[in-house]
Amino acid sequence: MENGRVEKEKTYMIAKNAVTCRGCGDIIRIVVDEYSKSLAINSIIYFGDGEGAFRITDIQENYLVTEAMNDFTIFKNKGIACGYTSDTDKGIKIIDKINTIFDRKVTVLLSFLQTKEELDLLKKHCDLKNIQLIPKIELVEDKNYIPEIVKHSDGVLLARGDMGLINDINDLLVICHMASKQANLEQKRLIAATDIMTSYESRVFPSRADMFDLCMLHELGCTDIVLSYHISPHIDEIINLVSKLSN
Repeated sequence: MENGRVEKEKTYMIAKNAVTCRGCGDIIRIVVDEYSKSLAINSIIYFGDGEGAFRITDIQENYLVTEAMNDFTIFKNKGIACGYTSDTDKGIKIIDKINTIFDRKVTVLLSFLQTKEELDLLKKHCDLKNIQLIPKIELVEDKNYIPEIVKHSDGVLLARGDMGLINDINDLLVICHMASKQANLEQKRLIAATDIMTSYESRVFPSRADMFDLCMLHELGCTDIVLSYHISPHIDEIINLVSKLSN
């Protein structure tokens, strides 16, 4: 199953990519070395940054049996929060390929980077190359690692949607402020994304949530905001709002 519609209360197997299982019904394959040890029967795992969710009904070595909690569309290359692949060699190969394609400085976003040491391995390989490395702050072994990650990167992206799924809710603002403080201190880029201002799709003025979100990003000192292409027709109004905040 790559792109398709997931139906509420229907059973789906979430299997490691290499696993074969004939006659097993609907299978969603994910690229993962191992499932998180925190998973348990009746625990919830999310698709993307929360647009979909599954309740685990059984756990096997190579697959999870789950029940969909809502109707949603699943897309290839979006994450399901039940594990991750940690493969530095693969990352280096991808960076090498990028370096041969572009003849100008490019930015590579690093998902699920957990420690400064992982960043150092990639940075050592990228020495003298035309590449900027920007980790996404979403999953770290310890939030106290964040200042060192920011200090040794070319900037950071606040992946606030994924961050909210992985961390305790009372840590979210703390993590954002830690990244913001270090980025401003080091004069590094601080990027925010994840559906900012998408209320413009159906409204003539942004929602209260979007307005306060924009104010928060301004207070954090974000240097870059990534907007959904769906709201591109409203880019002039958004620039006007942002400029008012800056004055």
